[in-house]
Amino acid sequence: MQNSLKRDLKSNMDNFNLNFKKKVDTEISETEYDNDIFNKKTDDISSKKIHAMNTSLGDIIIELRNMFFIILELISINKSPLPFIFSTNKRKYVFSIFLIVFGCLLLLLSSLMMEKKVF
Repeated sequence: MQNSLKRDLKSNMDNFNLNFKKKVDTEISETEYDNDIFNKKTDDISSKKIHAMNTSLGDIIIELRNMFFIILELISINKSPLPFIFSTNKRKYVFSIFLIVFGCLLLLLSSLMMEKKVF
């Protein structure tokens, strides 16, 4: 009795999974993205034109420091730093590392402040 119940449950789950997979596949195939930028990015990724930066950690830290000071200068003269950041792939890479490090530091700081009950 228990074996047949397990078998029925397994077959129902298999049928459910197959039906769900078919439904998702049809929805994906019917969906068209109108955004040309999105299509270009996915084409770049699928054709592997985007490579990871093969630079050492020291070079990344130096680039990060230089970029940080240039961004501060641009902000001080009321210019947008976005064109500078997005001008090359290396600057995008360094800026993304900056955001990750800055976010981790803020998370660490907030957890320390909550632990010490500063607020």
